[in-house]
Order: sequence, then structure tokens, then C-alpha cells
Amino acid sequence: MRLPINNLNNGFSQSKIKEILSSTNFISATFLGAFCLTCDHFAQSDFVRRNRVCAALLDTFTHFMIASWMWTIVLGGSITSKNVFQIVLAGLLASAMDIDHFISARSIHLKDATSLQQRPLLHMTTLIPILAIISEIIICISGLHRLHFFPYLFTLSWFSHHIRDATRRGLWLWPFGSTPPVPYFVYIASTLVLPFGTSLLMSATGSPMHAVQLHRVVHNV
Repeated sequence: MRLPINNLNNGFSQSKIKEILSSTNFISATFLGAFCLTCDHFAQSDFVRRNRVCAALLDTFTHFMIASWMWTIVLGGSITSKNVFQIVLAGLLASAMDIDHFISARSIHLKDATSLQQRPLLHMTTLIPILAIISEIIICISGLHRLHFFPYLFTLSWFSHHIRDATRRGLWLWPFGSTPPVPYFVYIASTLVLPFGTSLLMSATGSPMHAVQLHRVVHNV
């Protein structure tokens, strides 16, 4: 049996690259960068730093908006009735991740959740590719081709959360340990570049066509 590798690149074309690297997407990315800087500026204000609830709400809102905005760029910079679900899902995945603070603290109190000595499980960066690969396999085997986007969306959403948090504590790369805190400009640059990289990767793999082809491969083994 031969894998249809060559066909996986059918979606990668010069016109698609121009669409991804459009002026609309670059303008949107510029405003995204400004949004990140603004929210982080407010997060450092005395009022927010003195108020745990306000700080937590701002942090959650920022994570939600960054992931949603990044996925909007992946989708071409426009929000429609057909893609709004994906955009909201991206934000929810990024912002809901912090629920593991409460699980690890075994408490519903914000003070306990934000006073952990160790980072909770979902903040382990090496968990992202593992879960992304598992989700891709499940989608291919089950034939749920409409969810072809999910591994990309999941990876982008969770990593957007991790890289933002990494400016304070680094990336947790189990089992190798943690990196030093990531420079702030690296976080901003990653946030702006990753949507374009994700779009190019999806085009290079022929998504969603690659999911259909891999599904056929799995069932023909």
C-alpha cells in the first residue's frame, strides 16, 4: 500500500499564500499586537494588581480574545456565521485552561487557585502536541472530517496561553524541566506570527483533504 503523500500538498498554492499573507491579515495582526500590549499594561496597574478577582477576569478575558483573534486571522480575518463557532471555541479552549488551577488546589477559592507552588497539568507545554496528535488520529479514524481544523485550533489556542504565561515562569517542557522566562518581545512576536504559520501549515497539508485521505489509508491497512 502506498500513502498518498503527494496529494497532501494539493492545497498549497501561490494564490493561497497571497490570501494568507493579505493586507487584511497583517492589519488584523497589528491590532492584535496593540491589544496584547494594552491588556498587559492594564494588568500591571496598581488597581488590578491589588484586586485578585479583577486580575483573574482580565487575564481570562485576554487569553480568550488573543486565541479568538489569532484563529480569526487563520480563517482570513473575517467573522461569519459559518466560522464564529470556531472562533469562540478557540477562545474558550485558551481561557478555560486555567480551571486546572482550581483542580490542583482542590478548592473553589481564587486565592488558593492562584497560590500554587507548582504549575498544574494543563500548563505542561509538551502535553499540547500529544493531545493534538491524539485528536488528529481520532478524527481520521472516525471520519469526522468536519473537525479537520480542530488539532490546529487546539494547538494554537493552548500555545497562545502557554507563551503568554511563559513571560513570567517560562515554558514547562516535561520531562526536561522549564525554560527561563520568555522575553516579552518573543511572546508578542509568537502571537503575531503563529496564525500565519498555522494557515500555511494547513494549506501545505491540504486540510481538510488530508483528513479524508488519511481516513482512507487507515481503513485500507
